[in-house]
Amino acid sequence: MRRIEPLLPLAAVLVCVLACLPLLTKYPAPGSDEPGFVDPAITLLNDGYLGTTLYEGLVPTMDRHIYWQPPFYFVALAGWFWIFGPGLEQARLFSLACGLSIVALVYLLARRWTGPWPAFAVSTLCAVSYWLTTRAVFARMDTLCVALSLAAVLVYVRRMVWFAGILAGLAFLTHPLGVVPIATIVADQALKRRPLPDIRNACTGFVLGGAVWLIYALQDWDAFRLQMAGVSAYGFSRGDRARSRCTHLGPAVRRCFLRSRAVASGVTWHAAAKMA
Repeated sequence: MRRIEPLLPLAAVLVCVLACLPLLTKYPAPGSDEPGFVDPAITLLNDGYLGTTLYEGLVPTMDRHIYWQPPFYFVALAGWFWIFGPGLEQARLFSLACGLSIVALVYLLARRWTGPWPAFAVSTLCAVSYWLTTRAVFARMDTLCVALSLAAVLVYVRRMVWFAGILAGLAFLTHPLGVVPIATIVADQALKRRPLPDIRNACTGFVLGGAVWLIYALQDWDAFRLQMAGVSAYGFSRGDRARSRCTHLGPAVRRCFLRSRAVASGVTWHAAAKMA
């Protein structure tokens, strides 16, 4: 059994590869908001700043600053492009690499409280789950955020509290839902009545991550407010009461909301042409 056990997480990862790789260029169909994530990373790689011209004439200031999502995914993707070259397939492969790390982290976390075979079963179910097999082949930050969140929890249960806070901060710099790991860590520390320095150590790295985002946002605070309001309006646009929900927003944000769907296909083709 000891000889087989190191192979179990590798087997779960292989299952994920076999489940996801055939879908890499087929499903989900290329498009949607992928260009809005890929093009800023290409701009950062080639020109040294985080911006995109995809939304030119639609959302002011996006050609110089991207604020509608936290910056770490774009930075990490630009680093990936630096190694493997830019393109949609490479961006999806980055999501797949993060998805494979999720499967491995699920195994390691499960192994903390159970035997190797139950841990293998759980990680394999994760590997073939609908969420992972679709998000791991789509150029978005979801798998990176979840991978960093699971890594934060794993190092936390191994008593590396300060490092867990750093990983949680990176998760938050990837997507706002990255606040979940630090909330979990602080809640666990409070329920176990850990001393205050332990809670402070857990929060230090997270605060550093938030400070990085704040410093970046302060470069153009008005643009930050506009883009965050715009992405909120776009989120509301998926519901039937979208117009009434964003009537209180400023004229620029309302225009962004009303035109966002109309330009979606044009943005997709524009990005495809730039990456070709």
